[in-house]
Amino acid sequence: RLPAPLRRYQRATHPPPPKTAIAALVLLALGTIFLLCGLAPGPHPTKSHRMTLFLVGGLTFLPGSYATISLFAAFRRWPGYSYDQVPSWDE
Repeated sequence: RLPAPLRRYQRATHPPPPKTAIAALVLLALGTIFLLCGLAPGPHPTKSHRMTLFLVGGLTFLPGSYATISLFAAFRRWPGYSYDQVPSWDE
């Protein structure tokens, strides 16, 4: 058993909801890919194509990063975080 000041660094006793964790990581990965494709001047012929990829990337990256950080913080037992803060697809 850890002393009181170190307990917040202890891992949670139960794992995060699996479907929610997978969905959060997929949203984060797709959002990162789309954001990078939207920023890079690669094979996209027009600026409107890149802007579309950038917007889709932002729309997927923001909820993915929020859910991933919340799940990680709840797993690590950071004060103020719990699995209840993230919308769940496991019910």
